[in-house]
Amino acid sequence: MGATLEHEKLAVYPLLLRFVAWSGVLLEEVENSGVPRTRDVRDRLEHESLSALLHITEGGGKGQGQLRAQLFDDARASATQCAACVDVLLAKGACTAAKAREGKEMLSDIVANLTELASLEADGTALPEPPEEGEREATQLLEGAAEDEEDERGVSASGDPGPS
Repeated sequence: MGATLEHEKLAVYPLLLRFVAWSGVLLEEVENSGVPRTRDVRDRLEHESLSALLHITEGGGKGQGQLRAQLFDDARASATQCAACVDVLLAKGACTAAKAREGKEMLSDIVANLTELASLEADGTALPEPPEEGEREATQLLEGAAEDEEDERGVSASGDPGPS
């Protein structure tokens, strides 16, 4: 895979991509369900899920500070509106309670992540940088080597004997 863009380093980005994929399936199911008067909410859910994703992308590309915090807060607002759209689809009988719960659980994680990101940025707290690809691979290799050594000797990398 090529270079990683800044927004791709944010833990919330793949969560939101997963929700976008999930909502696409939901929207197709709702459209094919024959439940009347769902077009507006379907359009809104599609718009707000994309809006949240684009705000994260833009925020990820900005330096730290108030603008970045505002973009993450805007993404949070869009994610919250997605939750309301899922509630409306449930209220109209266009989706099951289990399906709505699945989407709302994803959105709950997304909103929590975005709230934390916006708060950290507003406070001027630097976000921890994820390890670079090479560092990640080196860490995984070292961890794997330590586990292999533990398996061979029956002693953990810290020198503690394993369970007897």
